[in-house]
Amino acid sequence: MERPALRRAIPSAAGRWLRGARSLRAAELRGAALGLALVCTSALGAPGPCGAPAAPAAPLRGLAAALGPAAPPAAAAARAAGLGAGTPESPAKALRRLEGWAEGAPALLQQVDGVRAEQAVQDALRGGPASGERLDLTLLALCGRELALPPEGNLRRSPERLASWRGGLSARLSGRFGAGTLELLADRVLLMPGSFSEEQRLAALDLLLRQPQERAGLALAFLASDPRATSAERRAAIEALVACPGPAALEGLLRAIESGPAEGQATARAGLVRRLEGPAAAELHDAGPGLAERLAHGSLAALLDPDWRVAAGAAELCGHLLPAQAVPALIEALRHWHARWTGPEGERQVGAGRVAWALCRSLRRLTGRWIGPDPEGWSRMLEAVEQGAPLTAPAGDTSASSFFGLALETGHVAFLVDRSGSMSAPAPATARPEHRTDPAANRLSAASAELLRALEHSGERLWFQLALFSDEGRLWRAGPTRADAEGIEAARRFLREQRPDGGTQLSSGIEAWLRGDGAQSPGPAADTLVILCDGETLEDAAWAEACLRDPRMAGVRVHAVQIGGASAEALATLCARTGGRLVRL
Repeated sequence: MERPALRRAIPSAAGRWLRGARSLRAAELRGAALGLALVCTSALGAPGPCGAPAAPAAPLRGLAAALGPAAPPAAAAARAAGLGAGTPESPAKALRRLEGWAEGAPALLQQVDGVRAEQAVQDALRGGPASGERLDLTLLALCGRELALPPEGNLRRSPERLASWRGGLSARLSGRFGAGTLELLADRVLLMPGSFSEEQRLAALDLLLRQPQERAGLALAFLASDPRATSAERRAAIEALVACPGPAALEGLLRAIESGPAEGQATARAGLVRRLEGPAAAELHDAGPGLAERLAHGSLAALLDPDWRVAAGAAELCGHLLPAQAVPALIEALRHWHARWTGPEGERQVGAGRVAWALCRSLRRLTGRWIGPDPEGWSRMLEAVEQGAPLTAPAGDTSASSFFGLALETGHVAFLVDRSGSMSAPAPATARPEHRTDPAANRLSAASAELLRALEHSGERLWFQLALFSDEGRLWRAGPTRADAEGIEAARRFLREQRPDGGTQLSSGIEAWLRGDGAQSPGPAADTLVILCDGETLEDAAWAEACLRDPRMAGVRVHAVQIGGASAEALATLCARTGGRLVRL
């Protein structure tokens, strides 16, 4: 087609299409079509002075007429964004807009920025009770879709949009008509899996985790052990129960431990430990003897479970029982797991050291004494107490090795070290003096030196793995390495070769570690993961929640050391949900 014909055809066709657009989805594309027509017309027009494009061809006036009267640039931009130059929409129209985004293709949602999302939510919230349930379900669908998106890529999660959907749900739950929203969540969305999408149910659980409601305790307790629910839903229900006030939450966690699916029992035990060590510490005994007896029966029986995840959770729960009830069983279990930690190579078990340290912590809680992972020492203590003799702890250092102050109370640990370009910044003021005074020392070199120092002080009972991440993850060796002189020297040579470069993609490092050599099964070769990172990751808290739903992460405790001042939502969530610690330097 000749250029003059093209100049006439493009704006004319675009104008006819826009005049015929009646659906919400077509209207959403009006701004994009106008921009395309402008570009095409400008490109096809005759050149102006000094080679600049001439004024748009005459047929473009038809396109402008289809879009309405001329407006100032800011107003035109707002109209193209669907905001009507900042003028609020009617609640009904805003709700239809939200429903269009919820029901449309994922690519459509990517065109919505945080400003448009927030404007639509605020306009829809003015609708009152008339559109209450429709709005609740639409916001649940939008929030669930957003949470399901990855943090990067062409179709990615937007923190601004997610904040708008969450904010709308929060306003509905805490507002004047919040009782209706809570009834919808507790009596229908959580209890009727076939009537609502998994995305809506996960969004409801996300809301109840952020805004705990005692009224939802029974529904959460049912869902946490419901075999019809997905593993992701059960795990999210358990996390919401940990924060939920009231006795129903405690009952729900115990039920998930006793009769829930196997893959959720370790999560329920870890969640109950966090609950009992938090503000609700006294509720177990305040609830009467029945719950305490059930906890004692289940926990003491699980101390010798062959799955280290089950035994570690039971060991930590036993620290909340009566001393006379638990101490003898804890010492006997320590003898069992210590042998699987330090015995002949063919009999060693991943997780045994973690269980042994957990048993020691519970013994310290119940007796007020610290002897360390020494079953014979604890047996002598018990015999002395039974005979009425004074109690004396054995001499010697029984503390665990530490990494930037984090106690490595395990027999199998994996270190995940940030190798991104930002790790070339100077070592922090809180680093050791030799790192602060060395002009060549940066964050990566300080982290490497501290890692090697921790290995040197750990003794040969510790086995370790090492992985790095920047734009992609890299595992040093597929299997674990003993922390002896040979293993430490090999790690030193590897770390000395590394140079900071690239972005901070934490997910690539965790996946490289979990994947291992492809032959590891059914989980990673370590029970404890220590992450050193400057916090400037591409991932957010929603990604961390999804990461922990991976069955391979079951029972893994995550600690983190943050070098730098970023918010580090992903690190904080990984640590909080697994009972680990986050140390900021």
